[in-house]
Amino acid sequence: LMSLLFVGLASVLVTGSQSYWDAREALRESTFKQLTGIREIRSRQIQDYFHRVRNEAIVMAQGQAFAEAMAQFSEAFHQIGDDGDIEAQENRLRSYYRNHYLSAVNSDDRSEVLSLSKALPQGRAGLLLQSVYMLDDIAPDGQLDAYGQVHEKYHPMLEGIKQQVGFYDLLLIDHETGHVVYSVLKEPDLGTNLYNGPYADSNLADAFREAAASRNDGSTFLVDFALYPPSKMLPACFASVPIFQNGKKVGVLVAQLDVHDINATMTGDKQWEKEGLGMSGETYLVGEDFTMRNDSRFFIQTPIEFFKVQELRGVDPFMLHLMK
Repeated sequence: LMSLLFVGLASVLVTGSQSYWDAREALRESTFKQLTGIREIRSRQIQDYFHRVRNEAIVMAQGQAFAEAMAQFSEAFHQIGDDGDIEAQENRLRSYYRNHYLSAVNSDDRSEVLSLSKALPQGRAGLLLQSVYMLDDIAPDGQLDAYGQVHEKYHPMLEGIKQQVGFYDLLLIDHETGHVVYSVLKEPDLGTNLYNGPYADSNLADAFREAAASRNDGSTFLVDFALYPPSKMLPACFASVPIFQNGKKVGVLVAQLDVHDINATMTGDKQWEKEGLGMSGETYLVGEDFTMRNDSRFFIQTPIEFFKVQELRGVDPFMLHLMK
């Protein structure tokens, strides 16, 4: 009886052990297939997003309204006169830069990113546009009459398109001079020069120069995310397309993408568990510089613990400051 019992138990153990390992491998394979499926879905979704961005930029740039707006904004920008005292407007603008903008861009944790003299627009037109449209200041009599009329005509349309499409900002840039002649949001890049101004080394300037050099109507250019000072050092990504009117290039349209759209896509609107990622699964994009292009699940759900881990890993304190 003992021998039969021993043989029976041994058979049960062998059979049970084999069943356990078979089930374990089956579950493991099923889980990996599920994760691979989620990854491929995310990959297609993010590719579709950038494809849509390109198509929308092309459609906007090829529209007659955008071509007319570009031409008229550029003409009005260059009509801003040199007459009249703007010392009061410039002083208020300097005060804003010192007390608000530069304090957000620069940090004690690293060397100065922008100085006041470098950050301010170099020309009178840029100074006036920023003082009036960023600070709600009053322009000297007659200085911005032509520009104000063009702005009143086209700004509601451009702002509505930005909101409807979901871009962070839309900019119109003179392809010959490099001046940002219009921006929906009116950040500190308005009126600056992308050839030799404070943001000539930014990824906005890279996107602009690509489109400015293009001779093809309908060509689009996308530049990767980088820290962007005018948006208070938020990571910014740009899509650019040249604007043609009757076969002649009249300027460049640049769309600043909204990082929240990419976050929503990669996190599945923060529905990780419902999408089969359990308690700790996540999908994320990694750029060529090996840094992430969307927020981590743990950054969103448990930020205190997340930052403790990054500090232990020796992440640059300035980067932690920006992330917070």
